[in-house]
Amino acid sequence: MEKRAFGVIAGTLLSVALAGCGSDSSDSKDSVGADVQVTTAVTDAGPITLTTTTYSGANTTIELNQTASGSMPLEADGEAVYLFTAPQGGYISIMLEGSASFGADLDLIVSDLDGTLNSDGTENYWSTLNSVSKELAIINLEQGHQYEITIENWGSVTGEDYSLTVSNLSRDQLGLENNEYLVVFSEKGTENCQENRLSPETSYSDYWVSIANFKSEYMDSLEDKVDMSLMSASAFKLEVDHSENYTDEGISGTYSSTFVMNGTFASDNASADLTFSRTFKDVSDEPYTNECTSSATGTMKFLL
Repeated sequence: MEKRAFGVIAGTLLSVALAGCGSDSSDSKDSVGADVQVTTAVTDAGPITLTTTTYSGANTTIELNQTASGSMPLEADGEAVYLFTAPQGGYISIMLEGSASFGADLDLIVSDLDGTLNSDGTENYWSTLNSVSKELAIINLEQGHQYEITIENWGSVTGEDYSLTVSNLSRDQLGLENNEYLVVFSEKGTENCQENRLSPETSYSDYWVSIANFKSEYMDSLEDKVDMSLMSASAFKLEVDHSENYTDEGISGTYSSTFVMNGTFASDNASADLTFSRTFKDVSDEPYTNECTSSATGTMKFLL
């Protein structure tokens, strides 16, 4: 599982709520939950009939609107690799669902073998990176490009069963409920960490996908739902405080973090401008202290 220096999991909006949301400090008493009338970028494909296939070894072919099933190798850090060739351009979803074995964590990684993803100013790949075996990736395809889809077995030795589905964007297929919208986030910012010494400022970019519901006021990463406040017809806020104690190889300590996201809808309600701030602190009896802060700006785009 990829992590930045201060413990924020790249690509995950709910990065400070990984242990069951912690304590949510959203000021819900001031919120005005309502069904925001948004402009989505993609036309719903409607109900989809999926074909099926099974994993037959490295570079197994998977097609659009198809589900593949398989079982991960019986060793930690094993992987299953699929190849997908885009029959058309446009947005698709790739959903990975594991058998939810205790402690298991399958990760989904996609590469464009004929181009690049999220580089040179383009934004065409967004994903969750959860600590459970349920992941979602959204890709804006280039017709004819071949994509490598890798499932990684993050530290599990259970040989977990899984299903992998590649499909057109469909509310039915994704299980979106009334007032839920598929949204993608792009975030660019800087972070500073002091790990018993002052570290230089570094820049980062994150791209992730989530489900937003402004009437019931939550964001859903497929792992956790975190409360969000719709502050007005044009603004919303998500704020989470989280703290947990840990023991690792005889060393005890405490993680604490805060995450604040403020958003303002664009005039056409097709997107929102965002600001982010995070803090993270790790104090242990080693002794060891690491404190980090970050600030960023970004956008949220309504896809479906």
